[in-house]
Amino acid sequence: MILLYTISSMEGQTQNDPSFSLGGFCSSSQVPSSSNGAFFSSISEYTIDKNKPQYICLCLKNTFSHSVKNILFYFDYDDEQFYQCKYRVGFSLPAGRQFEWVNSIYAKPVYVEFDTADGMNDAISLPDMNPNDIIGIWIERQINQECPEIAGRKDPDWLLENFGRERRKDEHFDIKISFENESAQHT
Repeated sequence: MILLYTISSMEGQTQNDPSFSLGGFCSSSQVPSSSNGAFFSSISEYTIDKNKPQYICLCLKNTFSHSVKNILFYFDYDDEQFYQCKYRVGFSLPAGRQFEWVNSIYAKPVYVEFDTADGMNDAISLPDMNPNDIIGIWIERQINQECPEIAGRKDPDWLLENFGRERRKDEHFDIKISFENESAQHT
C-alpha cells in the first residue's frame, strides 16, 4: 500500500507538490513518509484572516499482489498542533481511474463527504482493495479560530505580551492506515 500525490493531467506522471494534489489521476510520486502534515501552506496572518478550508487529494494504491481487507484510516496528532487546525477526511472511488478534480486548494470537492478521523477510536473503515485498486483520500484543513494562539493574533494585549516569541507556522500529524493482507496485519 502506498500513498501518491494526485495530478490533473494523466495517470502516472510526476507531481511532487502537495498544493497541486487536487484530484484527477494518481501521479507516480509517492508521498514521503516524513512529509505527513506538511501538505498545506504555513499558518500566516493571510490564512487566518481568509479562514477558508483547504483541500488536497491523495491516492491510496494497493501495490500487493493480493487483496487487502479491514482497512482503517485515522490521523495521529501532536495535541498542541491539532489545536491550531481542524482536519477532516473524505474518500472517493475513481470513475475508471480518475477522481473528482478541483481547480484550487480552496475548492471543496462536490462528491465527497468529510468526517473526523481523530485517532484509532475515530478511525474510518475503507472498502477492501484488490491488487492495483485505488481510493482517493481528500483531506480538509480549517484554521481553528478558537485556539488562543490564533485568536490572540488579533488582540493587541496578547501581541504585546508575546512579542518576539516564535510562533508555529505549520502543523504536523501522521496519517495512519492499518489493514490486513494474506500474510499479516499492518499499521
